[in-house]
Amino acid sequence: MRSAAWILGTIALGCSAAPPPAPRQKPHSVSVAPPEKTPDPDPPPPTGPLMLDVGGERARFFEPGPAGSKGYVYDALLASGDRAALTRTSAGEYFGYDESLGVVGPLELPAGTQKVLFGPSDSLLVVTGDGKLAAAPSLLAAKRAQGFEPRSAPQKVTSWDSAGDYLVAADDKQVHLSRDGGKTWTVTKPAAWGTPRTVVVRPDGVMAVQGGPAKAPLTFLSRDDGKTWQRSSFQPDRIRRSGSFIWSDVWNCQAVLTENGSIWSKAGDEISRFRAARSWTASFGASTGPEGVPGGVHPSLTDPPMPKVPPAKDRRTGRGCPAPPKPKGRQYGILGLLGTADVSGVFSTDGEGIGSIGTLGGGSGIVGGIGVGGLGHRGTSPAEPAWATCQGTGCLRPTTAETKRPRTRFELFRDGRCAPGTTGKLCTDGFERAPHVAIIDTTTGKRRVADLPSGCLPRHLLGVAGLGLLACSGARGLTVHVADASGAFKEEGTLSDAALLRWPVQVGVDGTLLFHETCGGKQSCRALIRRPVDPGTPGAFREVKIDRTVAYRALTRGRALVVTRGGSDATFDLVQSEPDREAPLVRGFRFEGDLLEVRVDDRGRVIARERRSKTESESFVVGVDGKRHPL
Repeated sequence: MRSAAWILGTIALGCSAAPPPAPRQKPHSVSVAPPEKTPDPDPPPPTGPLMLDVGGERARFFEPGPAGSKGYVYDALLASGDRAALTRTSAGEYFGYDESLGVVGPLELPAGTQKVLFGPSDSLLVVTGDGKLAAAPSLLAAKRAQGFEPRSAPQKVTSWDSAGDYLVAADDKQVHLSRDGGKTWTVTKPAAWGTPRTVVVRPDGVMAVQGGPAKAPLTFLSRDDGKTWQRSSFQPDRIRRSGSFIWSDVWNCQAVLTENGSIWSKAGDEISRFRAARSWTASFGASTGPEGVPGGVHPSLTDPPMPKVPPAKDRRTGRGCPAPPKPKGRQYGILGLLGTADVSGVFSTDGEGIGSIGTLGGGSGIVGGIGVGGLGHRGTSPAEPAWATCQGTGCLRPTTAETKRPRTRFELFRDGRCAPGTTGKLCTDGFERAPHVAIIDTTTGKRRVADLPSGCLPRHLLGVAGLGLLACSGARGLTVHVADASGAFKEEGTLSDAALLRWPVQVGVDGTLLFHETCGGKQSCRALIRRPVDPGTPGAFREVKIDRTVAYRALTRGRALVVTRGGSDATFDLVQSEPDREAPLVRGFRFEGDLLEVRVDDRGRVIARERRSKTESESFVVGVDGKRHPL
């Protein structure tokens, strides 16, 4: 029993007095110190050639022309009236000129046009290859084929002429006369001229007919609308009419029918006055600067007037003229004689300028060249400066290289009408009627006529990269207007000086324009840059001037590479000018001798050329590390 009790007691004690739980230990936080930071090593300096971003989408307006574009476009005078004239271009287009309207065209003449005449009040008369006659009341009406109406015409006509109210036509037997522009006709009395070959008429109604054998033609004259004819006292080899002159166009036997309609004059002074009159085709020419003339300077039906009857010693009689003495020495031919082959108005469609080369026919036909290379339309870099004429970076010159020849070109017709009292072609006192704009397709040689912006007094028009850049004086000062091939000029801001558009211009591959002021000595030069955006875009232009700049080179997207003088005469720096910042590229690049060239190739490399002596020069790639790299 005692053992049982002991066991029970022991169990009771175990149940009533359990050992206390072990105390909870607080968690230990371990602090680990970061490893000591080792500074990053300096990046290695850049090495290798400097490579610029020259990518950029070509602007919509910068459409290149084909390699086989027409070089020059000429105007040939077909007919002139009292205050109007009409030409045909070498591209096959017809244009008119009216003293009150300027250049009008292109005209849409009837198909098969072979002869053009001016009728009463400078209406337009057209003869087609099948002998039909059509009339338009004005040059403006002739811009559409629907502006012509049919007129009656004699059959089998071989010769036509018209002056004022008189229209004459000769067939193989007789001469026909109309006084109402071909609505009605009468047949003149025949004479012993054989088969008429040429008929001409003055505005006063005096007519001349030449017929018979070609080697000994017979000329007859009429002063009463063809009711009677008399054999001419002078028998010229050929007869023509120009304005009020009926004359012999043989260079060594010139003669003009006098005002009495029967006596011929040697007319040296009268012919000189005719030559002095402005050629009609001169107004179809073009230039980058505005030009014009006072009213009444072109030859008309009454001015210069027909010569008066001269003394007997100054008259022409008999047949032809004695042969001139054979000259000694070398002969060069004669240009500028009074003639009907009036050729002028040279349009340079390939951008290369030609000079004025004198007269060709018509006595006053000016072949006016358009010198554009120096204005930056196209061309090459200027001539390399001669040895010892410059030094160091001062030998760099602006370039005028255009990467692609554009299809569209712009010029100003020389058709302005000067304000009264103005002398000279520049119309210094302003214009009574401003000149028109010629928009030229260099692919076909065809032209369109566009108006200047309203209120624009033109100062200068530059065609480059398919755009026309026009500087205008107006109420808001000097403004710049830009047009594409549509011909619609849109204002893009103001200019401090019209000369900015006369600076040599570079064209980036995307149509970026850079006008480069010529630098001289230690002077910092400026640039005018236009982004390749559509005409009228705000902020398209910006003017750049960076200290110590000696040259600019066009990049893309409105950016430019800027060459500045370095800290010494033997170093230069490169900066990239962007629309919103100027980014340094290379500093203190050292060169030897004269720095002749800095350019960017199509890979974006900057290539420089230095001249070390009169005969030694070297080209190399500029490195971003300031070193030279081989091409």
